[in-house]
Amino acid sequence: MPRLTLHIKKPPIIREETIEFDGKRETLRKVLHDIGFYVVRRDGTLYLKETPRIAAVRFSFLKLFIKYYDEGQYARKYLDETWIFEHGSGVAYIWSNGKWECQRSKVKAGGARYIIAHCGGQDSFIPGASLVYHSKNKPEPGDDYHGDMNGTIFSRYMECRVIPNTKEKSVFIMDNASYHKFQDPLTKQPTMNIAKKNIVAWLAQHGIEADESLSKKALIQMCEDEVQVEPVFPVRKLIEDAGHAVLFTPPYHYEYQPIEEVWGITKRYYDAHIDEIKKRWPDMKHSKAVLLLWEEALQTVTPQMWANVVARVEARILRDYDEQVGPFGDWSTPKPMIINLGEEDSSDDPDKPDTPDPISTTQVEPNSGQ
Repeated sequence: MPRLTLHIKKPPIIREETIEFDGKRETLRKVLHDIGFYVVRRDGTLYLKETPRIAAVRFSFLKLFIKYYDEGQYARKYLDETWIFEHGSGVAYIWSNGKWECQRSKVKAGGARYIIAHCGGQDSFIPGASLVYHSKNKPEPGDDYHGDMNGTIFSRYMECRVIPNTKEKSVFIMDNASYHKFQDPLTKQPTMNIAKKNIVAWLAQHGIEADESLSKKALIQMCEDEVQVEPVFPVRKLIEDAGHAVLFTPPYHYEYQPIEEVWGITKRYYDAHIDEIKKRWPDMKHSKAVLLLWEEALQTVTPQMWANVVARVEARILRDYDEQVGPFGDWSTPKPMIINLGEEDSSDDPDKPDTPDPISTTQVEPNSGQ
C-alpha cells in the first residue's frame, strides 16, 4: 500500500510532509481522534505561552494569585478593555448548515468604533465603572483597540471611575497592556534611542543644565551620574495609594480573565439586537442608540452568570497552580546546604534520614509586583 501523503491545499501550501503511516486518511483521522487529538482553530499563542520568559511570568502570577486568594484580605476585581462597532461587534462566527440561505451577506461590523473598559468583581460589574468612548482613529483590517487607549486615558479612568466606585479593599487583576504598566517619563532614565534635545530637556526637568553639543553617550552618562530617581508607575501608584493592589496576568493568557467571557455574552446580545435600533429608537441619533443598546447588553449579565464565569476561571487558575507551581514550591529561594566536615557521611546507611531537598518548598512572601 502506498505511503500516505497529506497536503494542505486551501489556503496555498505552506508545508508538505510525508508521514510514516501505511493506511488510509480516514483511518489516520480515527486513530488521532481515539488518542485525544481533535481539530481546532490554530492558536499561535500556545507556543508563546511556553517560552521560558512567559512561563516564568506565569509562575510568578500563579504564586501571587494564590497569596491573595488564600489570605482573603483583598476582593478580586477583574478589569479589561474591548471594542464594538456601531453596526455590530465584529464577531464572525455563526451557526450554519453550509447552505447559502443561512449565510449573512456581511459580518455585523462597520461604522464608528467604540472603545470600552469595565471592571467587575465576583458577581457583577462595579456600578459606575463603565467607560465607552468614540474612537477617533479609523481601524485598519485586523487592528484592535490598543491604538486608541493610552496611559493618560487609562489613568484618568482608574482615578475617576474605578477607584472611587470600589468600596472594598481589592486587588485589580488586568493584562499586561503597556498603558497599564507605563512608567512616569520623569523617573525613566533616557536611553541611546532618545534624541539629544530630549535628553537635555530631561536633565533640565531635574535641575541640571547640559550642553546639547555634548555627545549622546556623555549626556546619558550625565543622567546616570547626576540623577538618581526611583521609578514611578502612575497606575500602580494610584491603586496602591487608595489602599488596593494590582496583579498583572501573563501575556497571552486571556483565559485567566473572567471578563473576557463576559464580553462574549454582552456582544452576542448586542449583535442580536443591533438591527432593531431604528425600530426601537426611531427619533434618536444612531450613535446615542448604540450606547443605550450596549448598556442594555451589560444588564443581561446576571449575578449568577458572573459568579459562574468567575468560579470557572478561578478553578482553572487554581488547577494550574497545583500542576505548575505546587510540586516545586518557591524554587527561587533555595535552602542553605550545611555540610559537617568533622563527621563521616555515608549515603548507604538505611537508618540515616534523607538529605533535605536544597530547593525550598515553603512559599515566601512575594512582593506585589511582577
